[in-house]
Amino acid sequence: MRSFLEDEYRDDAKRTRHPSQFTFGHSTLAKNARMGHPDLVVSQENSFREKGGPPARKAQHGRAPRPRVMVGSSILLIGTIAALWLYFSPADPPQEKQLMTAFSADRDTFERLRAMLLADSEVRAVYARTGVETRNSGLPRPPSEVNFSDVRYAQYVVMLRRIRSTEVFRYGQNGSDVCLAVWASGFGGDTRHVNACWLEHTPANQVESLQAFYKSPKPRKPVFRHLEGNWYLSADW
Repeated sequence: MRSFLEDEYRDDAKRTRHPSQFTFGHSTLAKNARMGHPDLVVSQENSFREKGGPPARKAQHGRAPRPRVMVGSSILLIGTIAALWLYFSPADPPQEKQLMTAFSADRDTFERLRAMLLADSEVRAVYARTGVETRNSGLPRPPSEVNFSDVRYAQYVVMLRRIRSTEVFRYGQNGSDVCLAVWASGFGGDTRHVNACWLEHTPANQVESLQAFYKSPKPRKPVFRHLEGNWYLSADW
């Protein structure tokens, strides 16, 4: 038969191992309860309720844990900037032989697009993705907004895609010269262009090789490389 002291010892051990007694405040309540001070227990419980509960534990060594969200956000931001830089940084243009071969294979399409643009006297440029730019619009607009035929615009788009061009536009002061974009890379002011242009007059700044031009010191001014007849490749910087 167990003695009264053994029962008391077991009860004390159970109370001591209760999880709530390992936090500040709860252990004090338990101690006062065991020592026979119910008034102190009631007053301390009321005090904790008024203050919103017992005080929380402080971080180990008195320092708050480091926020991991800030570290993850910084890594994500750096990765995004690097990806954008790689995406928008100018790439090397195609070899001029490749461009010359492509022009010769589809010269009829280049000629037809030039003739169409000259016939549309109020049009400054036609873009395969964004619409039509007129002398008055300032920016490319959907064909219906600048009183341009949807059927006519569709014809432009079909031929531009055939030669993998994004636009045909007037070049020069009087608008008689016509260019078609054949390659571009970069973003904003750092974009590099190569165009196929029909010029009424022979340009002064011709080069024998675009590849040699690309190796020349910067800054560079736009140059022309002769193709066939009045057609030239134009390249900037």
